[in-house]
Amino acid sequence: MAKALAQVEDPRDARGKRFEWLFLLVVIGAALMNGKKTLLDINSWVQGHGDELKTALQPKKGRIPSLATLRRVVCGVTIATVEEALSKFQAGLIDESGGAGTLLTHDGRELHGLAVDGKTVRGASAHGEFNHLVSLVHHGSGIVLDPEQTAKKGHERRAAETLLARNDLQETVITTDALHT
Repeated sequence: MAKALAQVEDPRDARGKRFEWLFLLVVIGAALMNGKKTLLDINSWVQGHGDELKTALQPKKGRIPSLATLRRVVCGVTIATVEEALSKFQAGLIDESGGAGTLLTHDGRELHGLAVDGKTVRGASAHGEFNHLVSLVHHGSGIVLDPEQTAKKGHERRAAETLLARNDLQETVITTDALHT
């Protein structure tokens, strides 16, 4: 994950950089992967695992970032940039897994199975808005390679066209539900 996040550009000014950008992104990513969804929860997790994080990641300053620092990072990075970096990381996981979700043709070519499907994000309506995503998903692993948000459920076809247009689909078999046929 760190290699993928290293591609996310640091938007901070040169002045006042107390922590390495990659260290901050990895710490936040680790908290997110442990189910922490709010900034306060992320901070609480980071502070609670400070010694482990310092040992594993060895930050140059030898310290753990404060809530204010974590907030500046979360506010300073664009979601699209992080999603792009993580999509590349997830695609690499599929390449490493091999076998699962692949089909071998008569002429010896290996094809990867991907699905295009739309879902309304669970719990997203709690604040009055529904988030509906159409995603490109790897058959064997279930890894989401590329999500595309739509205005509402009825706009899935346009989102699917966007997904298919922006991804390299060579050596790939795509499955869809009835809406996309």
